[in-house]
Amino acid sequence: MIDVIIVHGFGCNSTNLWYSWLKKELDSTEEFQAITPDFPNPKDPELKEWIKTLEKAIESTNEKNQLILIGHSLGGFTILRYLEKLEDEEIRKRILSIYLVASPSLTRERATSFYSPKINLQKIDQLILDLKIPFFAIWSEDDKIVPKEHIDYLSGNDGLSSLQCKIINNYGHFLEKTNQYLLDLIKENHLKN
Repeated sequence: MIDVIIVHGFGCNSTNLWYSWLKKELDSTEEFQAITPDFPNPKDPELKEWIKTLEKAIESTNEKNQLILIGHSLGGFTILRYLEKLEDEEIRKRILSIYLVASPSLTRERATSFYSPKINLQKIDQLILDLKIPFFAIWSEDDKIVPKEHIDYLSGNDGLSSLQCKIINNYGHFLEKTNQYLLDLIKENHLKN
């Protein structure tokens, strides 16, 4: 069994957008069990609270199961911040893959506690390279909320060499009720069929 933790974005909760749909789709397989925690104060989030919620979600999983981390928008940046500080070797070994969907990487006007101090991408990159796991950033060319410079920063010369960028179109900021692209990518990477 693979535990999947879905971290929602700014202003959302676990039932918004495609989060509950993806949970249902993953739970319908024998391979996955998804968890969609509600992160506190989604319209005025604090990094420490969101990290603590992510840690609790991970602690609630079976320690024998591998983990997939999925973050949408600010949820993806939350995962990056979590990875930046992750020292627990047992949890590190459990991480099977990471998916960042329309995630910011540079300072934003809202949720300022998430962006200061500047994130240490080299530390995260070394962790991913050591783990030898798939690490994806999915971004749509027509995203009006998180512009292209965010994905360029993540994947640039001083960014994440381990990152596989999936640039697609017509998904905007991924605000739909489903996310078939992400589901297909997860299945492609983790199902044996």
